[in-house]
Amino acid sequence: MYKLNSYVVYPMYGICKVTGISKNKVNSRLVECYVFECEGENITLKVPVSRVKEYRIRKIISIRLRKVLLSYF
Repeated sequence: MYKLNSYVVYPMYGICKVTGISKNKVNSRLVECYVFECEGENITLKVPVSRVKEYRIRKIISIRLRKVLLSYF
């Protein structure tokens, strides 16, 4: 699970901030969703927790890991 106020990469929208977790009705069922505020698009999204992997949402890598990965090029 992502922590509140952390940042993630949402491939379709760019960098997003996790602003909350809410329960929403989807097909008459309550589903737990992350609430993302996407910086570049100025949009708020609610994504079911169970769909995060499918949408390829991921944490932003650390500066240290970035340096290691870029050293291979």
